[in-house]
Amino acid sequence: MGRTEPLPDGRIVLAKGSGFPVMGAIAVLMGVLAIFSLAPLFGPLGLLFAVFAMFRGQVLLAIVAVLTALFGMATSPLFLAMLAAMGVAAFWL
Repeated sequence: MGRTEPLPDGRIVLAKGSGFPVMGAIAVLMGVLAIFSLAPLFGPLGLLFAVFAMFRGQVLLAIVAVLTALFGMATSPLFLAMLAAMGVAAFWL
């Protein structure tokens, strides 16, 4: 688990900031899934979890997650088709 610190009364609690960087790991995982899987689903999730990771102080993992999520969305044919459809709709409406 994480580091523990004993309190004066003998109880043991987890130290703040201890443990595995979960938000950053989830953000990177979502970014990688955006590259190899459904980018319109996992790309925005990767960006969202990257913001959460940034607020938790996991800056390096958040940057990697943003880069992988953006790369996944930029190379996804489905996402590019959705962008093109929105552009055509904006032009004609």
